[in-house]
Amino acid sequence: MEWHHFHYFKVLAEMEHMTRAAEKLLVSQPALSRAIMRIEEELDVSLFDRNGRSIRLNKFGELFLESTNRIILEMETVKTRLSEMSGVETGEVTLGFLHTVGATYLSLFMKQFKDTHPNVRVKLVQNNSQALKNLLAQGIIDLCVTTHVATEKNIEWQPLLTEELFVTLPRTHRFAGRETLTVKELQDETFILLKEGFALRHLSNDLLKEAGIQVAISFEGEEVQTIASFVAANLGISFLPKLTHLAFNDLVQIPIEGKKAARHIGICSNKEVVETAVVREMKEQLVHYFKGFPEL
Repeated sequence: MEWHHFHYFKVLAEMEHMTRAAEKLLVSQPALSRAIMRIEEELDVSLFDRNGRSIRLNKFGELFLESTNRIILEMETVKTRLSEMSGVETGEVTLGFLHTVGATYLSLFMKQFKDTHPNVRVKLVQNNSQALKNLLAQGIIDLCVTTHVATEKNIEWQPLLTEELFVTLPRTHRFAGRETLTVKELQDETFILLKEGFALRHLSNDLLKEAGIQVAISFEGEEVQTIASFVAANLGISFLPKLTHLAFNDLVQIPIEGKKAARHIGICSNKEVVETAVVREMKEQLVHYFKGFPEL
């Protein structure tokens, strides 16, 4: 069976008319008939029910059409990937990232990457760590920058950066002058935290649970910038990584006494998916980019 025979069969199966299918394929009707007969001989079944000039796809043909569609789609995918792998100057990559790293880290990286790869189409997807892992497993995104979450065997996680968490207070707060703070001392405070489902929220919950305290939460957001701005407005306090790249003069960040709470940021990829050259290039550039940041 030759490769173009699959295409011949697909067109005929969809049109169920030998003459019109041959015209669409730009081949003679006898040539199309011979190709279909060769397929049927090799499979040892008839794929069409024939009644004079009328032909109808039968149950064997329907099953073979399902396989044919998958084969053609897979071949087209492979051809596209092979073409992209020939260079990194063109192509497309979809990058997922946490809400909490977009403004702090990735905005500058994306500017640099677009400057050096102007013809690469980049799609960005922002979500929480669990959702990003699921999107990666489904093949919807190529890479994601996220925290170290539990992963399936097909997901590879490569560390990029470790960030310490700090008690983040408005500069006018009564604890603002302290060098360190225990979590226990914060039991009467009102907190502003990320929503449930975010890795940073899980870490915050663990800190509070370990200290054995329950606190009031006035707001749950999705962006570190929003949380920080509300803390600066004296609406509560929070646990946040070092706000190195965000300008908030009205904030104070104090280390947690007796415990170095930290989150680990890394890059995830799907080991079961063949990486195109442009995806591999972005991964390498991300690793190089994050090497420029000290452990925070």
